[in-house]
Formats: sequence, C-alpha cells, structure tokens
Amino acid sequence: MYGILEKINSFLGSTVTVFLLLSGITVTVAIINYTALHPVRFLKTLTPQKTKSDSRSPLGSLCLALAGTLGVGNISGVAAAISVGGAGSVFWMWMCSFFCAALKYAEAVLAVKYRIKDLNGEYEGGAHLYIQKAYRLPALGGFFCILCLLGSFTTGNVTQANAAAQSAELALGVDPMLCGVILTVLILIFCRSGSAIYSFTLRLIPLLCVGYVILCSCVMIKNSDQIGEVTQMILASAFTARAGVGGALGVICNRAVRFGITRGVMSNEAGCGTAPIAHASANTDSPAAQGFLGIIEVLFDTLVLCSLTAYVILLSGVSTDTESSTSTAINAFTSTLGNAVAVPLAISMLLFALASAAGWNYYGKISLTHLGASKKTLNFYTFFYAICAFFGALIPEGIIWQLSDLSIYTMAFINTCAVLLLIGEVREETKLFVKKDDPLSVGKNVIP
Repeated sequence: MYGILEKINSFLGSTVTVFLLLSGITVTVAIINYTALHPVRFLKTLTPQKTKSDSRSPLGSLCLALAGTLGVGNISGVAAAISVGGAGSVFWMWMCSFFCAALKYAEAVLAVKYRIKDLNGEYEGGAHLYIQKAYRLPALGGFFCILCLLGSFTTGNVTQANAAAQSAELALGVDPMLCGVILTVLILIFCRSGSAIYSFTLRLIPLLCVGYVILCSCVMIKNSDQIGEVTQMILASAFTARAGVGGALGVICNRAVRFGITRGVMSNEAGCGTAPIAHASANTDSPAAQGFLGIIEVLFDTLVLCSLTAYVILLSGVSTDTESSTSTAINAFTSTLGNAVAVPLAISMLLFALASAAGWNYYGKISLTHLGASKKTLNFYTFFYAICAFFGALIPEGIIWQLSDLSIYTMAFINTCAVLLLIGEVREETKLFVKKDDPLSVGKNVIP
C-alpha cells in the first residue's frame, strides 16, 4: 500500500506542482494585464477596515490563513528541500511564491464573492462553494470537503505533531509522549470553536512570526559576511541540471526545480484551496481587498520565513545529510548560536505545529458544516482531532505522509482548475476595486 501511494504521489507531485506554477504564471499575467497594479492600490488594502467588535477583521482572517499555512514545514520542510534539491531549490521556492501569489489572490477573491452567512451571522465559505459554481456539480464541492477533512488530520495535524515531537526530543531530550500530551491539551483548549480558533490565531501568529524572525536574524547577523556568497550559490545552483538532460526537459527534471517548486507550493498552499476558507470569514465588502491580503500571505510565508530558514541552514554550513530534516534545522541554529538556542527553537516549532493544527481544525469544521454535520459531530471531531495529535507525536513517518500528499495534490488540481474557469469573475471584482475611490484611476479606461 505504501509503495503504491509513493509512486502515485511521485507522479502527481511532479505533474501538479508544474501545473500550479504554469497556472500561477497565467493568472499573474492576466491580473497584471487588466488591473494596472500600483503600489498605492496594494498598500491601501493594509489599512484596517472598520468592523463591529464581534466581527472578524480582514487582518484577523489573514492571521487565521497564516496559521493554517505556517507550520513546521517552514523549518524542517525547507531543510528537506535543500537536502534533496540542493541550494538551488531556494531560488525555485522564490519563483514559485512570486507567480503562485496570484493564485492565492484569485482564491481569496472567489471565496469572499461566494461565501454565505451561518446561523450566528458570521461569514463562512471557501473553495468548495466556488468549485460548485465553476463545475456546476454540487457533489464535487462535497468531495473537496472530504479531501479537506483528510488533509486536516494528516497535513495539519499528525505531520505537524510528529515534527514538533522530533524537535523537542532532539533539542531538549523531551519524551515525544509528553509533547503529544501538551499538543492534545492545547488543541482541546484553543480549538473548541471557530471563534476560539480565530481569537487564538489573531494573538499567536504575530508574536510567533516576530520571534522566529528575530531568531533567524541573529544567525544571519553573526554570519553576515557570508550572505553574498550564499546568495551566489543559490543562484548558481538553480540552473544546474543534475539529470543530465538538455533543454526544457532538463530544467523540469532538475531536482532543484522539482523540489523547490514542490516546497514552495506546499509551504504557502497557493492553489490548494484551503486558505480561502479563512479569507471567506473576513468582514469586508471587497473581495479584491481580501485578495491582496492573500498575496501578502504567500510572500510572507515563502519569501520571508522560508528564506530565513534557508539562509540559516546554508550560512551555518551544517551537513544536510542527516537522519531527518528536523535535526538539520536544529543543528543549523545550535552550531551558530550555541545549545542555549535549542529551547526557544523547540518552543517555536511546537507553536508552529499548534498554529497549523488550529488553522486546519477550522478548515475541517467548515468542511463538516458544509457536509451537514451537527454541533455534536463538530465537538467529536475536535476531540478526535486532539487525540490524533497525541498519536502523531509517537508514530514514525509512513503512510500518513503519503495520504497527506495525495489529498493536497488532488485538492490543488480540482481547485486550480476551478480558479481558471472563474478567472473572468476575478477580473470583474478586481475592476470594481480599482475603480472605487481610487485617485489613480483615469476615467473609465484604466482597465480595458
């Protein structure tokens, strides 16, 4: 079973990630073509919008989306990409984030456009709703929700708990069982409802991101004289085809390209259809304004956090040929800053895992709601979700990781095709945003 899933994912991984990159380029060109994007238009979306005290702000929904997007993949995942694809994979992570940011923009726009209100008057929605519109098949939206549920248990839970437990054991000698217990209790506390998850991520994500940036900056400052050399190595390695095949095929077969693109897509989840669930909850009257916050989500996740991790690893000079990518990341920090940094690093990885688990738990709840689940079912889901985190900290890597990849790749293909089918509606929403109260607009001909 494991071998079959591994072969399927190997094929899907190469096919879907390249498809996502090409789709991202297509959407990027389309948006630039009909929006006349300008920094002032982009920056004005960062201005907090007035909302009721009990409503979810656009920036708060961005934090919720980042909670689901961020995770230990920003640390151990980057180490894995460098280990397999070399330093050049970092360049392709950058390229992927640049072009796939447009996909995240389009996803957020469509999510806000097709969202609905729940019984409490809060907005909810996501890719499953605009997928139904794109394909005119309600059942496909339900199937997407099932995939999202599978992803919540694998990508957002078990894999996160396992990596967090590994880091705690390697850095501090903490028993994985203890780490599993801590994660289980925290999930039960902070994931009891959608509102609780929103409040938790709104407070955690800014602090967590600032703390990790400071930690990485300390390593970069200490090795500042090597930053230029490492950057040259990244750029020089990006186009070295290890496969030995010339032309365009050689580029696609290049391990740096494949693993860089894969890590870029899996890190920021652009095109996967999960983050739109978070963006749909924002109390905003402009789908395009929330879409621009989706761009920030991608750029911050990959260009900032993943890049910092990559530079820490490459600047440290530690071997990437280790038992696990988690140990590679820990060695990179401790070799530069000393063993004392192991404590804040292990805590950071635990919090990253918790943030991701919280975000995905929210996605799972919305998916179950769409499938008609009762409140009792939602409560049981959270309880079972917390128990899975405990066992995730204990079990070895295996079939769960393959199921995680399979669900994400399938979701990405279905969702990206839907976005391409509805690109005309993204255009109309963007057109309204640019024209509305925009001092840079010139008559009616700003957007042809």
